[in-house]
Amino acid sequence: MDSLLTNEASLPRLLYLGDVPVERGLHGSALLYRLLEVYPKNKLLIVEGSRKSNLTLQLSGVQYHGYKQVWSRLLQTRFHSYASSAATLCAPMRGRPVPDFVLSFRPQAVFTVVWGYVWAAAAAYAERANLPLHLVVHDDWLNVEARLALERRLIDQRLRYWYPKAASRLCVSPYMAEAYCRRYGAAADVLYPSCAADVPIAAEPPVTLRGACDPFTVAFAGTIHLDYPQALSRMATALRCIGGRLIVYGPEPHVSARSMLEQSNIEMRGKVSSPELIRQCRTEAHAMFVPMSFDEQDRSNMETSFPSKLADSTAVGIPVVIHGPEYCSAVRWAFENPGVAEVVTEATVNALVMALARLRDPTRRLQLAGQAIFRCKQYFAHARAVSLIYSQLSESISRRRLPAGP
Repeated sequence: MDSLLTNEASLPRLLYLGDVPVERGLHGSALLYRLLEVYPKNKLLIVEGSRKSNLTLQLSGVQYHGYKQVWSRLLQTRFHSYASSAATLCAPMRGRPVPDFVLSFRPQAVFTVVWGYVWAAAAAYAERANLPLHLVVHDDWLNVEARLALERRLIDQRLRYWYPKAASRLCVSPYMAEAYCRRYGAAADVLYPSCAADVPIAAEPPVTLRGACDPFTVAFAGTIHLDYPQALSRMATALRCIGGRLIVYGPEPHVSARSMLEQSNIEMRGKVSSPELIRQCRTEAHAMFVPMSFDEQDRSNMETSFPSKLADSTAVGIPVVIHGPEYCSAVRWAFENPGVAEVVTEATVNALVMALARLRDPTRRLQLAGQAIFRCKQYFAHARAVSLIYSQLSESISRRRLPAGP
């Protein structure tokens, strides 16, 4: 990575155009922020679609612009399904005309995330401008939520056309890469979520893991969505059986989830920075909790997506508890890396109680913590992710080969 960072001439003037905001946040936003936080600022232009990033969380010194969508208001109403289909249909046409700020920037490559609607506009613009297109697949947009059959066909057609023709394809897990290769006939590189550039991965477990660990404390960091309220409620109930507590970091949960989290041994702490999260968890927590959805309607995305929270959770250097069905990506990854986590594949309080009982053993805690640190360096180091995307961007400049239009 060092050679790429010192030789800025090898990197293109990069246009990011997409619906996933680039901010110091969670999920796909965090992945993008961490990939681009050390990119040469004078060679980067960020254009965001349906959701704009928070000004206080943006990359410092980088140009940000918005990309207005005709259907954005209707997408927030009861007509969402119809507006979503219309937005998908019109997305490539929204690439015309190109805003002046894009033309004056003179991009040499286009970077986007397959999510929402603007990614198709980015692909169409890259094709018309004869620029390399770099696609990131963080979630399975085709199957991530209920949508009309027409919209699903449109998304599938767009992916069949642009996915194989992209200069690079970056999938968040090997399971996503395999699924998309079967569907669209093109291989992809695996871009796991990464730690932030300013987050040092723990060198060794904290000394607190050697002691009694009373009260036994588990921490969760992330957005509370899908069936995560149920998972957090189960964990809190299991911890209550041993006099333990659960600390929850992240955005304020939706009102429908709050009732499940109103337990005496749950402490809500809100959002904190990654360095502060790791500092607090190393001081106070004895395990990190990474739940995945057991809901059958989420199965496709659970099989292929990969939880971004695993990067920071393993960087803490304490045991990780992964709670999800056997088919989900986090569980499969843990089974492929034995000893990296305490894995619970049953959606029951009793199964979590048994896992916590195993974690009461200091030897077990230290073994899991050591493996978490080792695998974090292997899979989620910032330098690993940045080196991959920078090499792809640099190679695309030298190749300058693009497919003909439809």
